[in-house]
Amino acid sequence: ARRFEAAMEDPAVSAVVLNLDTPGGEVAGAFDLHDQIRAARGRKPIHAVASDLAASAGYLIASAADEISITRTGYAGSVGVVMRHVDFSRALDAEGIRVTHVFAGAHKVDGNPYEPLPEEVRAQLQAEVERTYGLFTATVAASRGLKEGRVRATEAQVYMGELAVEAGLADHVET
Repeated sequence: ARRFEAAMEDPAVSAVVLNLDTPGGEVAGAFDLHDQIRAARGRKPIHAVASDLAASAGYLIASAADEISITRTGYAGSVGVVMRHVDFSRALDAEGIRVTHVFAGAHKVDGNPYEPLPEEVRAQLQAEVERTYGLFTATVAASRGLKEGRVRATEAQVYMGELAVEAGLADHVET
């Protein structure tokens, strides 16, 4: 974000290229960076390039640019959300290890990896995933000028080259 803003402020820089090669990452900060880039549209040309991979949070960032290019063998997409829970309780039992939580607040240890995931906690986590997915698809749709249903219809697939253009996730196939 700091480097992007420095480029936007530098009078010697006539345009900004976001050269992306990333499978994505965590949601933390990704929407803020997207919003910063999108708000800068019109000040200088902003071009994103999926030179190999612009997926998930990486694609969210790319979608903020004025336009997106992708190489013939580059991939774009993965507009989806994943959260994982790992249950180590049986493995710990087999090793004779017992974990005891000492905590305050009924939900403080929700989703911990030392016990099975209760259905009510799973439902809460699923609702959080769905809320984040809605934010993701709406943000990409607005930035790309697409209907949200078209973004959701990708079902978090990644698309190579020309197929990304056909899906509306990129504008041009080029290096």
